[in-house]
Amino acid sequence: MPFRVCGWSLKTGSFFVKSLTESGICEGIETQFRNAVGDTVPLVISGRLMDIDGMVCILFHLRDLTQEKANEAELQSSTERLEMAQGISNVGDFRWDVIKRTMSASKECARLFGIEQEVRDFRIADAFDLVHIDDHHHFKKIERGSCDIYFRRARPSDTVDWIHLIAHLVHDEKMKLVGISGTVQNVTARVQAQQQQEELQRQMLQTQKLESMGIMAGGIAHDFNNLLAAIMGNAELARESRHDPVEMIARIEVVISTAQRAAELTQQLLAYSGKGKFVIEPVNLNQLILGMGKLLSVSISNNIHIDYQLAPDLPNIEGDRAQVQQVIMNLIINASEALENNTGLIRIKTDVTNATLTGTANHVYLEIHDTGCGMDRETRDRLFEPFFTTKFTGRGLGMSAVLGIIRGHNGTIDVDSVPGRGTTFRLVFPCIDSPVAKDTTDTIELPQSPGNRTILIVDDEEAVRDMMSLMLTNAGHHTLIAEDGEKAIAIVEGNPLGIDLVILDLTMPNMNGQTTYRELRSINENIRVILMSGFSEQEASRQFGSEGIADFISKPFSYSDLISRVSSVLDSQSTF
Repeated sequence: MPFRVCGWSLKTGSFFVKSLTESGICEGIETQFRNAVGDTVPLVISGRLMDIDGMVCILFHLRDLTQEKANEAELQSSTERLEMAQGISNVGDFRWDVIKRTMSASKECARLFGIEQEVRDFRIADAFDLVHIDDHHHFKKIERGSCDIYFRRARPSDTVDWIHLIAHLVHDEKMKLVGISGTVQNVTARVQAQQQQEELQRQMLQTQKLESMGIMAGGIAHDFNNLLAAIMGNAELARESRHDPVEMIARIEVVISTAQRAAELTQQLLAYSGKGKFVIEPVNLNQLILGMGKLLSVSISNNIHIDYQLAPDLPNIEGDRAQVQQVIMNLIINASEALENNTGLIRIKTDVTNATLTGTANHVYLEIHDTGCGMDRETRDRLFEPFFTTKFTGRGLGMSAVLGIIRGHNGTIDVDSVPGRGTTFRLVFPCIDSPVAKDTTDTIELPQSPGNRTILIVDDEEAVRDMMSLMLTNAGHHTLIAEDGEKAIAIVEGNPLGIDLVILDLTMPNMNGQTTYRELRSINENIRVILMSGFSEQEASRQFGSEGIADFISKPFSYSDLISRVSSVLDSQSTF
């Protein structure tokens, strides 16, 4: 048979002849052809019956499919390899045709979201159904033309899948939006690892803070004992000098000034303890360092001198004040330990550098240098490894925490150390354009108290209540006293419109200041309240938010400060 000579099967040959006989033409039959050397060649054959000089002939047209088949095989292989790679890396791709409203997804993309690879009538609501409701707002970024976002996949179970999406808008030649295409990747394991790392970092930071607080405790106790000795001694001298008013006033002035020094030390401790949430704000390193002066001095040996070389008009950096304080304290304690109780020097230097760490913006640097024992190269190379430690309690776990904080502030840290010649840590931070806050103390004129107002004092400490009552009575006010929140509520309930002002302690047993405040507001929503606390104003703000506190006064406070704030609140409608 001629078909077998051509390498055709009988079935293919019979179909070809039948088509020619019936219609005179046969097109596009794909078959295999065996050439002269015996190789099989894929072909597409077309034929037409023709009458040439009375002779019926068949005109054949043959197209070799060898290269086309090879290309198809390569494409199929590439597709399979791509699908395999996407499956291994948890990456998928998609194309959303907004005109036809069809979604085409790769196998991995379809698997990630539990959808078909081809979805018809796909709407924006269908897309949001796949995304956790709290993450819908991230997708507004696509309006800019592209987006690179992380979101949680909506799942019926309590588990969460984190997805990394990179997508862009697709336009036609007339810039008409025709679709959205992009890639998705399941990054749940990466996000969980990052969260675990952040939690470990937080624990490391807390451990280091407790360690440094322990180092400070001895020095602070010594300083407080000195201050208390001065207060008690001068108070007794004032009592003995009751017949000599000039001497008595002089002793009382010493008591007041010494108490103010104790209050300043307490405020530094509160700031260092980091009461409140992580707050990013403009921070001036010079002011921060000077404000920590007392804490730094009690944390090092008396044989060590701190040399401050602070550049004038230093620009601000952006960061969390408590964390930057932690870094400085850590490095100072390290420097002190490196001196091993020997006489030595710690130099703290700040200045501006034009280092182009993030482009061309200026940077602020902080250098802490000690004249201690120094470190060898092996120690320097491992200094920032988690859990690496040397004989110094501060180096090891703490330096890993320092590195994490510096990186979190987009900064860098460099170490230069030579055994026997000391160590220098150089920290570099990007500076911001906000002006340097001037540390000035203005003289404030005490406002004239309106007097003859009824003020409720709520504090669990009897000595504080009595002192405040005397101060306010001297200013012409009538005072009521409550030792706890329940007593305060009972007083206000008995005369809800007769209380002009409440001065409320934040921390009390049984019913705290926040609960008491809300109960008072439920009785009289217009009642004005000044909050007082031994904690910082930031901690009070964190707890109360925008609940309408009229003002805040920090313990301990002076007579003039109390009367000034009371008068200001009574004369205005200001809120804290």
